[in-house]
Amino acid sequence: MRIEKYLLTLFALLGCFGYGQYAFTVVPSKERVQVGEDFELNFIVTLGDNADMGSIKYPSFNGLKMIGRRQGQQINIINGEKTIQYIETILLRAEKKGKIKIGRASIKINHRLYETSSVQIMVTDAPRVAQRNNYDNQLVFLDLDLSQHSVFPNEPIYATLKLYAKSFEALRRRSDVGAPILDNFEVKQIHTPNSDYRDIKQEVYNNQTYVSEVVGKYILLPQKTGNLDISPFLIQVAIPIDFFDEKIVELYSPEKSIEVKSLPANAPKTFNGAVGSFALKTYVQKKYLRQNKAFEIEVELEGEGSFSTINLPKLKLNKELEVYPPRRREAFKPLNGTEKGKIVDSYVVVPQYGGTYDIPSVEFTYFDLDKKKYVTLHSNAEQVQVEGEPNENINLEDSLAMAVPVDSIATLDTPRETMRSNSPRLEQSSQNSLEDAAHEVENKEAASWWPWAVGLGSIILIIPLFFLFFRKKKEIEQEEKPIITAKDIKNDWNNVTANHTGEEFYRETERILQEIVQLYSQDPSTKSEDEAIAILKMHKNDDFAMAWQALHQKVQMAQYAGINEEHQREIAEACSDLIKNI
Repeated sequence: MRIEKYLLTLFALLGCFGYGQYAFTVVPSKERVQVGEDFELNFIVTLGDNADMGSIKYPSFNGLKMIGRRQGQQINIINGEKTIQYIETILLRAEKKGKIKIGRASIKINHRLYETSSVQIMVTDAPRVAQRNNYDNQLVFLDLDLSQHSVFPNEPIYATLKLYAKSFEALRRRSDVGAPILDNFEVKQIHTPNSDYRDIKQEVYNNQTYVSEVVGKYILLPQKTGNLDISPFLIQVAIPIDFFDEKIVELYSPEKSIEVKSLPANAPKTFNGAVGSFALKTYVQKKYLRQNKAFEIEVELEGEGSFSTINLPKLKLNKELEVYPPRRREAFKPLNGTEKGKIVDSYVVVPQYGGTYDIPSVEFTYFDLDKKKYVTLHSNAEQVQVEGEPNENINLEDSLAMAVPVDSIATLDTPRETMRSNSPRLEQSSQNSLEDAAHEVENKEAASWWPWAVGLGSIILIIPLFFLFFRKKKEIEQEEKPIITAKDIKNDWNNVTANHTGEEFYRETERILQEIVQLYSQDPSTKSEDEAIAILKMHKNDDFAMAWQALHQKVQMAQYAGINEEHQREIAEACSDLIKNI
């Protein structure tokens, strides 16, 4: 009856305005709703022909959530005169109990201001359906299924939230899930590829036939030991009462408890909470390269366990290697109640000087769930040969010490008495007085040390100037050198096709694709797919960027989907075609 009354009111308003009349009104679909229930506000603008209409200025919707909006138009011709009615419908949801006042909306028509009246909505509590562990004969209920109930800290728990009902109608309209605050867990929601698709199935539960829908999937990682409670999840469903009306019902999942066992004592210092089973390795993109050419080093952890909370150990490299912050790449997914796949930290490194550089091993410790003990992994150490000038910068103090004669420095620091003793001896038979001889010695001393002082000062000034000159010259030369050239990419690709197969081939191909992006950006850092596409569209064209994206996605999928020789040949051909067009 409420729906029928609303429709009659709406149609009456739509037809009651004649030619030349301007009006602005608001009609609510309901004036009394429950918490979580949806309703509509219809704003109706009635105009004559050729009227000038501005935009609607809406009031505040405090206490309500705006969840949708639509527009419509109706044209009426009465006695040959035309009127136009614009209808803007706002879909709202009540979020809290109480009386809510919606203020006036306004609009300008032919430069004159029109306002609606205010609207009052009464919001009442929604009836709560008590949940029981025994769901026999319940019309609709919410359940939480856990993959395990006894775990170690950071051991993944796969949680599935499922809605059950006796009929499809009870599942027709539902709200989003209200997740509780789980302070003692790290929570990761698992998003389905197509979130708009609703997978409703029929199944038997406790010897009763239900239709069911998975409404939420989560990975829970406990962060402390002891018995930890999982508070109820919440969802609202609209259960039809008759043809025109429905009732909003709140459903709560039952409270669950998890036993979290303590890890063994005396954990290694490198243990950071990871649990599962893993393998660690370091991969160096190029082991022979030229000075100032960028290359990548990857630290890869593969296996199954608590990937969501793992931080990989940091690389510690020679200070003559310029290292950019690592970019994280994740390729893991929930499987059999845990997370399986790999995570990779990729470092872009630019050697500043020629020479041989050691890439040290990194260390990672985890708790093995099968062996029930700590395991420490060490990645492989590598070495990189860089062709170019070695670092020959000499400390300034050392330069000065080499440039200034030792005996000159000693002469300057020698006491005056010693210097006098080194002066020509006065002949005993000289007719000069002792006083004249002393003056003559002092004059010779003054004449002997000042050239050394001038020379030393010149050296002090000249050496830094030469140092700055050559350093600036070197910086200019480095700036003029491109990070990578098309010839470099072609040579690297020839090396890949000649020397790499299987997983190494896919990995190297992904590096080549990043090099193509670096060719146009002249930035050695690894770019995300979206960043790379934007760069290629700017510097090449849309077709080239789309071809790069399609190939990049195929290569990434191939790295984690297994080795296929035919697929590898297809990727090699596609990459060769792409490189021909750079």
